[in-house]
Amino acid sequence: MATFVDVGANIGLFALSAARSGADRVIAIEPIPSLADQIELAAEREGLSQVEVVRKAVALAAGARTLNVSMRGDMGISSLLNLREDLSDDPYWATRSDLGFDQLVEVDVAPLADILLPLGLPGIDFIKIDCQGLDLAVLQSLGDGLRELRGGMLEVSTTRHTALYEDEASVLEDVLNWLKASSFDVYAIKPNDPALNEVNVYFCRSGVDFREYEAELGLKNLALYADRHFWHCPAPDPDPSTSPVISAMASEVARISQEVGRLSDVIAAQMSEIDEKQRLISVLTRSVEAAFDREAEAKANIGLSALQQELAGERQRAVSLGEEIDHLRHQHQAGIAELQAEVERLAKIASDEELGAKKATYDRDVALAEVQALKTRLGGLEHAQREALQKLDEATIKLDLSERLRSRLELRRSVSHNAPA
Repeated sequence: MATFVDVGANIGLFALSAARSGADRVIAIEPIPSLADQIELAAEREGLSQVEVVRKAVALAAGARTLNVSMRGDMGISSLLNLREDLSDDPYWATRSDLGFDQLVEVDVAPLADILLPLGLPGIDFIKIDCQGLDLAVLQSLGDGLRELRGGMLEVSTTRHTALYEDEASVLEDVLNWLKASSFDVYAIKPNDPALNEVNVYFCRSGVDFREYEAELGLKNLALYADRHFWHCPAPDPDPSTSPVISAMASEVARISQEVGRLSDVIAAQMSEIDEKQRLISVLTRSVEAAFDREAEAKANIGLSALQQELAGERQRAVSLGEEIDHLRHQHQAGIAELQAEVERLAKIASDEELGAKKATYDRDVALAEVQALKTRLGGLEHAQREALQKLDEATIKLDLSERLRSRLELRRSVSHNAPA
């Protein structure tokens, strides 16, 4: 099982390259949040589950410190140290436009041994360190863990005079001496810039054949190890036909292009499917609206028919009532006429000279009582006639209301049929 540790991982070029090449575990240590986010997103997108991101800075002592962050270039000069003030005196540093800090970020700092201990690593096959002036201190912070380290690479200033940062504790001479004392052999020193102000130092365990070591871990296929060993200026241009890294990068570009093409096809198919679904939704919407219109029209027709039937029934009842009232009126009028004639006859009898002739045989009181009874009956018939006339008036009013209701319903139906769909 191959285990890689990348301290100062930036956007994860080395860490992700190691994971793609088959490393079993890759620990990427990066304190700048935006850069750590990019590593996690790239690993998730490519399914590189063996990549673990640790959001801390590394130093000899634990605590909280201020990280100077540069938003320029690849943000690669961000450091816990400050830049030297007299960089303009250096012919190479004076040409660099990315040397400046833009933000201050509070970060957690811990020795590398403390960071790696909870992760339960059996050992470290290769460590890449780029911590801007603190690379040797990061390596030293492994403590007893150095015994389990097989090799690695780090960046270091060539001399103190050409150092980029204030208070750099170690330069190339210090690193070489420390590695030798710690039982490591240096098998390559390669430039990190055209002026050779900084170099990358490659080392492995003393007595180990570094060629076998490189071949076992596939180091020559990893970004930032072969062909392009540094972050600011390339080494002499390699022969593209023999460069494994360029070949690997070309394959990766081809793979990404193919994936982009596949995703474009998928997106086009999905857009076509979405258009078809939207068309179906429009058709269904029109069908539903038409069904609602038909149902509303049917309900209106049913309601109108029921009202028409009710109106016809009311009209028939009104006609029947009118006929009955006319019949009663004729009966009452005939009875009243008869009674009036009788009253007139009796009145005439009462006032006539015949009354005197009948006084002997006819009781005047009886005759008067009969006249009074006839008058009472006449009054009752007149009252009944008034009630009959009142009922006739009410039936006439109800019939008129029914006619007006029928007119409104027919008007509503006409408007409903003529309304646009």
